[in-house]
Amino acid sequence: MSNELFAENDKKERAKKAAKSRHSETNSMKEEVLKIYAEDKDQYKSVADASRKLSRIVPVTDRTIDKWIRQAKVS
Repeated sequence: MSNELFAENDKKERAKKAAKSRHSETNSMKEEVLKIYAEDKDQYKSVADASRKLSRIVPVTDRTIDKWIRQAKVS
């Protein structure tokens, strides 16, 4: 039984590591977008306006950027 638990935990850890690696580029883009938004938020009329303009800087859709900004405000 303990071997099964060990194997399951090992599988989960490998999956977490792979997911972290896959998403590292997106996470760095998210940090960059949030940093730019925080520095220049007075220049935007709204979150939607900021999302449209920032989507020209990073290769992410404006809807995704909008979601990132709104989640960061709630946190």
